[in-house]
Amino acid sequence: MQLVNFNDCNTKFVVETEKGARKLNLVSERRKKAFATTTNGPDRCGTGRCGDVPTTAGRVGRVMAQDQPDCAKIKTSRIPSKRRRIWRRSRKPDYAVFAILQNLLSNALKPFNRECFYAVFEEEIHNVIVENQLFRPGERVAIGASGGKDSTVLAYVLSKLNQRHNYDLDLFLLSVDEGITGYRDDSLETVKRNEIQYGLPLKVVSYKDLYGWTMDEIVKMIGLKNNCTFCGVFRRQALDRGAAMLKVDKLVTGHNADDIAETVLLNILRGDIARLSRCTAITTGEDGPIPRCKPFKYTYEKEIVIYP
Repeated sequence: MQLVNFNDCNTKFVVETEKGARKLNLVSERRKKAFATTTNGPDRCGTGRCGDVPTTAGRVGRVMAQDQPDCAKIKTSRIPSKRRRIWRRSRKPDYAVFAILQNLLSNALKPFNRECFYAVFEEEIHNVIVENQLFRPGERVAIGASGGKDSTVLAYVLSKLNQRHNYDLDLFLLSVDEGITGYRDDSLETVKRNEIQYGLPLKVVSYKDLYGWTMDEIVKMIGLKNNCTFCGVFRRQALDRGAAMLKVDKLVTGHNADDIAETVLLNILRGDIARLSRCTAITTGEDGPIPRCKPFKYTYEKEIVIYP
């Protein structure tokens, strides 16, 4: 690196080249004239020192002002001067974008009203039920209760909306005991507490009663491979048979928008066109004896987690 003093400017410019300081000694009078003829125009900062700053696009390298704190530092490269001017203009900050981001961040950091969130959450579920005509007055509806957050919130919201908007529904809790030691015991206790808290009748069906096998016994027979496939098939059939025992007209589950999105992606990866065409429907099994509904189809999982 070498400092070069130009005759027509008092500013020292640092000239960086690819081949080092050795190439700076080869700068000829012809290049100095080229620097003198290719300028940025008149003084822009009012100091009287930055007028006619050389901005040639030659192969001398990148030139930038070193000792001018009040002047814009100039970087040049091996690109045409017209494109370089466009690049300089594009570096100007977009204050409109900054204002939008600041507004979004300020709104995101504001504390929201808890009661307003609860009211909006419940109203959205009510609108989904009404717009899609999920229920009819006088129907018996079973809620698939696993003891998790989705089914617990679904049971509470449906019970509350049924009283508030007079759906005239007979609601029941339907739970399945797979017979998995250490897995289903705690969740069944949660479902039993929900029965008392929400005042909804509870029906528990077990693999042992329906099939004569528990899931633990099935795993001992077939091993750990593909046991989830057996459990999924048995569980869906257990829900249908439990709903038939309760003589209900509809079966609702707590599948939310995140679950449906995951199902869509899985069906795409598997190439299962048949399931892909019906997995996003809010009501399935209408051609069967007991249709299934998803009131949480448009509800995000994070909203369910926030809801008490």
